[in-house]
Amino acid sequence: MISHWPTNQEIDIDVPISVEHGLQLRSQRGEIVQNWWGRGLLAVMDSAAVKEELDAGKRYARKGQIEWMECSESIVKASVQGRDDKPYTVTIAFETLPSAAWTAVLTELSQRLDLCGAILGGWMSEDVQALFERHGAAVLPADPPHSTCNCERNERPCRHMLAVACLVADRVDSKPLLLFELRGLPQAQFMTRLRELWKLPLPAVDDSDAEQPSERSVTGYYRCLDVEPETQPTEPPKVDVLAKLGIPQFFNQDDQASLQTLRKLYHDHIRR
Repeated sequence: MISHWPTNQEIDIDVPISVEHGLQLRSQRGEIVQNWWGRGLLAVMDSAAVKEELDAGKRYARKGQIEWMECSESIVKASVQGRDDKPYTVTIAFETLPSAAWTAVLTELSQRLDLCGAILGGWMSEDVQALFERHGAAVLPADPPHSTCNCERNERPCRHMLAVACLVADRVDSKPLLLFELRGLPQAQFMTRLRELWKLPLPAVDDSDAEQPSERSVTGYYRCLDVEPETQPTEPPKVDVLAKLGIPQFFNQDDQASLQTLRKLYHDHIRR
């Protein structure tokens, strides 16, 4: 006769408290990420995980157990609701690249309109990886980032940390510029430094009437990252890099024939 019926906690059945409007993965089955940079980042982040925790982390991320997530340069912070009343706080700190490496990479990248336009459109050619390597750097981290969670589980990384890792990889997969930010180059600096290298005037910004998005809301998260949740690029986008970044000073803006030739070269390249 059973005198005591075990609880979920005692038999380790993880039944987290549901979260309303939590952040979710775009993929609800199969692979989490589709592109080489997203797969590479996830492989590094979950390389030390045990299968049970990784599977639970994926379930958390797909179910929407992450209440909010914010990225401040190379640091990601998130709140993950588990089975306890109080959500857990997860922090992931990525190793940044030296300033000299970024300068060298951006100097060469500024000469590749095709790569710049594709990155801005949500696609990153493997040529970018080779470009980084030529300057002794790597676009993807070699080792798992330093992660912490205030839960009491013995496994590290725990399921809460892995849920956030999955969501980070998911977002990076659709927006490679976020990977640059995690490696130490915020999106605004990427644009600014390219304009400086092209000797273009910086655009005037009037945000006096702009609504400032909250980083701790679903819509605010996407607005801060400038990415739509349903967006899933699987091929180089058709991006007019000249319209995105401006026209270099060595081009005559009235010379439409030359500008059209430059656009054609760019589009021909990304269709290869």
